[in-house]
Amino acid sequence: MKNYFNLKTQKESEKILKKVRRAGESKRVQCVLMRCLGSDSRTIGRIVGYGSNHVRLVWRWYRTGGWSRLLGEQRGQNRGKAHLTLEEEALFLEQFKTKAKRGRLLLSKDIHKVHQEKIGKNINQTVTYRLLKRHGWRKIVPRPEHPKHNPAEMNRFKEAIFPPGYDPYAD
Repeated sequence: MKNYFNLKTQKESEKILKKVRRAGESKRVQCVLMRCLGSDSRTIGRIVGYGSNHVRLVWRWYRTGGWSRLLGEQRGQNRGKAHLTLEEEALFLEQFKTKAKRGRLLLSKDIHKVHQEKIGKNINQTVTYRLLKRHGWRKIVPRPEHPKHNPAEMNRFKEAIFPPGYDPYAD
């Protein structure tokens, strides 16, 4: 059986530990480093803030995948129940980019309708919103007026402050 936690691994982990920026990466590297120094999973877990089972899991990740498995963002790599790949999503949005470049108004409900047709089943509107956010789309058109805008109330307020015939700018 190969000993993965040797002096060479210790030197590598010390170098890597100086370069990492994320807390999660740092903790995973520390798990390997402290194993090279002879600590057990329970002691390492108390020091880095992991449970002993998670420390052993980190060791297994290192044995099976090396440093590349321990470094980098771990979340979001597997898109789980995604309907389309990222490339397919980008191609799907291309048809709407051309409309937008021609000056056409794009509504999320129209994109959602086409999105449902592409997938072939009914999906919630938030699925389309997340798709748009994932690809950097955002709402850029401001509202023409405040939702509580009431012209009659505005005139009543003006008349209450400035009686008829009063000009605030006259000397």
